[in-house]
Amino acid sequence: ALYVRKVMTLNNEIVLKSLIGYGLFFFIIWLVLAGVLIFSGSAEFSVRGLGFSFLVLQVPTLVLVIKTKLRLSKSAIK
Repeated sequence: ALYVRKVMTLNNEIVLKSLIGYGLFFFIIWLVLAGVLIFSGSAEFSVRGLGFSFLVLQVPTLVLVIKTKLRLSKSAIK
């Protein structure tokens, strides 16, 4: 972790932290939704469907990280 800190610029570190943060947020939402679906015996589900829903919920993560990167490129942190 210390090596990564020395190599990464401050902007890249912020982008990485936002990627981890947003990704974790949407992963927790997916876990809750998948848990509700699995443990409510009335609904049918498949592994393929769960995988697809995971990918769909990662799209907002990419959008928010790209917005963060663009915002940082407009006003660089020194």
